[in-house]
Amino acid sequence: MRINFTEEKAFWLRGLIALGIVAALFTIGGDKEQEGLQGPVAGKGTTENRETVPEYTIPYPEGRTEMNVSSGEPGPKPSKMIADPFAPKKGEMQTWRIKAAYEEPIDSIEMTLQLDSGEYPETLKLAEGTATDGWWEGTWNMPDSTEHRYAAVILLKSGKATTKVKPVFRDITRTIF
Repeated sequence: MRINFTEEKAFWLRGLIALGIVAALFTIGGDKEQEGLQGPVAGKGTTENRETVPEYTIPYPEGRTEMNVSSGEPGPKPSKMIADPFAPKKGEMQTWRIKAAYEEPIDSIEMTLQLDSGEYPETLKLAEGTATDGWWEGTWNMPDSTEHRYAAVILLKSGKATTKVKPVFRDITRTIF
């Protein structure tokens, strides 16, 4: 037995199928807030009115952590970063090392930590190698917690050339969707 579809019936059938797919997608998504998948309430650079970190948050690596980094910008080129330890508790010591190279001497590397309650600028010093190819280092007491936000803005300066790198390790203070 063959079913004869007219053009109008085919149009309505396609519409019903599309509607079914959309309904299925909404059903599969569920109510994220009830399931505990909604992130903390976003504040204005503070930890006020924020919930605790959801259980699904991936923990930070422990101890010394090495990362590769790159930039497509003209100017000084970072290639590696080392954090030791990666995510200390507030008040604990932390050391950051950044490997950078450029055809002209690098004048400075500034790193601004973006943490739960604000931003904290630090200046790294040349620790090993030369100003055209070396390791820059900074050590400080961790000024804040990293529970909700942990990012950085790194400025590598050489004469008139400046490279900006913005690694984000965690930021659950903003809405993704």
